[in-house]
Amino acid sequence: MVFARLLLFLVAAVGHTVFWVAIVNRTHAYGWNRKFVDVLMLGCVLLAGFGLWPIAQFAAGPHYPSLAPRLPHSVADFWGWASLTLAAVAFVHNAFRYFHRERRGGVASRRRTPIELVAGEPTDLLAAGIPRLLGGLPGNQVVSPIRVELDLLVPDLPPRFEGLKIAHLTDLHMSGRIIRDYYDQMVDLTNAWQPDLVALTGDIVEQDACLDWIDHSLSRLEATEHRLFVVGNHDTKSDFEETRRRLEQCGFVNVGGRVVELPLSGGRLVAAGNEAPWFLPVPDVSQLGPREGSEDELRLALLHTPDHFAWTQQHGFHVALAGHNHGGQVRFPILGALLTPSIYGTRYTQGVFSDRGTVMHVSPGTSSLSPIRWGCPPELNLITLRRG
Repeated sequence: MVFARLLLFLVAAVGHTVFWVAIVNRTHAYGWNRKFVDVLMLGCVLLAGFGLWPIAQFAAGPHYPSLAPRLPHSVADFWGWASLTLAAVAFVHNAFRYFHRERRGGVASRRRTPIELVAGEPTDLLAAGIPRLLGGLPGNQVVSPIRVELDLLVPDLPPRFEGLKIAHLTDLHMSGRIIRDYYDQMVDLTNAWQPDLVALTGDIVEQDACLDWIDHSLSRLEATEHRLFVVGNHDTKSDFEETRRRLEQCGFVNVGGRVVELPLSGGRLVAAGNEAPWFLPVPDVSQLGPREGSEDELRLALLHTPDHFAWTQQHGFHVALAGHNHGGQVRFPILGALLTPSIYGTRYTQGVFSDRGTVMHVSPGTSSLSPIRWGCPPELNLITLRRG
């Protein structure tokens, strides 16, 4: 009986956690003032802790200690049953997504290769102190990146862009917690691919002290055609205007909040960068007509958050690239990610999504601010476009 009561409490606690995690995920998706979000986070933590009380009373039933504070039975029963229902819904939902994860379409082939970085120990790539200490925890993959090469099936892709290669880097979070040598090696590995395009999709520099890393590391990124970028929410922690200026000085094309047309493979690239809600304006794409019948135009959207997937579909982009969600940072078997700063929760945590003629690639990030990653290693992505 005691075991059954304990199990009831644990399952209800999972549902309770799912509820509060869903709220926390969305507080980080709207571009609100950072201090306001911090206050909301504190409130969520306190309320989530308080919410375990009615669950404990519900699970204990008649065995609830008589001297312990007691809520009305209706309150305890309501939240107990609601939490159990949420746990069941979350399990069914995540199990369905896990077993149907390859049915989202858009991928012709995927090759994943562990990257062996040059270092005495992997943790040598982390700053001394807490980052290195946490990096040494069992199973931590924060400096164990993998090389992922994807062939994307793109509907209505003009033949001239068949085989076009795009290196996608995102969420570099240059903060000093991971040392510059890590980024130098990521650049070298990217250049070895000889991509046609390089795309950076935000959260590039976290600390002003790392702005020089743009000149020393990112400036060395090579593309046979163009290098493009947008910034993200964490770029506001440093001088983001200086980040933009330095990248532009290095020859990168800033597509944030604008539409840019560039020559590409004998045709033209129409690139737009949507940095909302943290940076406005949203690109004015009102002049873009239907893409059908255009055999010399590739439409590419650079997003920081994948929440704008519907926007890219509405305006006929062939391909969208995004980051922001870090793959959840920590992923559990079957359940997958829990914490994802998105209005859609964990729907677009990572991977490839194809809908209404647009294919979106969401990278779990090339690096990280937090020195912890479990079940979710950083990725270096090469995307090859194929006619779908």
